[in-house]
Amino acid sequence: AALLQNLVVLNTRPQQQAENLSNAIHAAGGRSVNFPLLQISEIIEPELVAGIRSAVQNLDRYQAAIFISANAAHYGVSWIARYWPQLPSDLELYAVGPTTAAVLAALDRTVHLPAAGMRSEDLLALPGLKDLKGKRVAIFRGEGGRELLGKTLRDRGGEITYIETYRRTGPAGSGAELLKLIREQRVNVITVSSAQGLDSLCNLVEIKKSGLALMPLLVPSQRVVQMARKVGFVQIFDCNGATDMAVINTLREIAMQLQGSTRQI
Repeated sequence: AALLQNLVVLNTRPQQQAENLSNAIHAAGGRSVNFPLLQISEIIEPELVAGIRSAVQNLDRYQAAIFISANAAHYGVSWIARYWPQLPSDLELYAVGPTTAAVLAALDRTVHLPAAGMRSEDLLALPGLKDLKGKRVAIFRGEGGRELLGKTLRDRGGEITYIETYRRTGPAGSGAELLKLIREQRVNVITVSSAQGLDSLCNLVEIKKSGLALMPLLVPSQRVVQMARKVGFVQIFDCNGATDMAVINTLREIAMQLQGSTRQI
């Protein structure tokens, strides 16, 4: 059924993750227009690579490895595969959500993840991360992620090592190009999949001045809802997660609201 037939969705995911969401939007009868707000690239500087290699080679000294995004899992799995044909038997794996856990399936090991929610706060509620006295935890992530997870795990007695395998940089396109694309393609809904994505959008265009503030904006969590409100967005929809399914379900709600009103966004 063409559930999303009146929606033209700005898909701002990094190129590596954009395709699946685009396909899902098209399959539901909508149109997807891609403009990645972040670029994801592997860490390649020799001194940083040496640090990653050393940490991964020592994974047998850790009790837990946490992967905070699908990108962290993607790059983490490829590093681990180089040095560990079989994972150290005592290492427990944790993923922030189902998309990340799906990437870790390649390691053929049980993965712990929150039953609901995809935030650091939801991960921190898992029983295995409650008491970490004398335990070592590796956190696979991009450069310069949020500090909440590491700080809380340290407070719980854990010894924390960050293994930063990728970095996020700003978009390839300019703000003028983005606004032209939105105008020409008649985009009427915007999605952002992270706080960094929203920051990137705000750095490109003036939200209120450009008129974007009046468009429905889909975000992954309450934290990003608050950020979006601060910069002036008025129609903010919390998808409760960044999975394709979470986004599609929220787009359906918007499409139903639109059918109820003849007013175009």
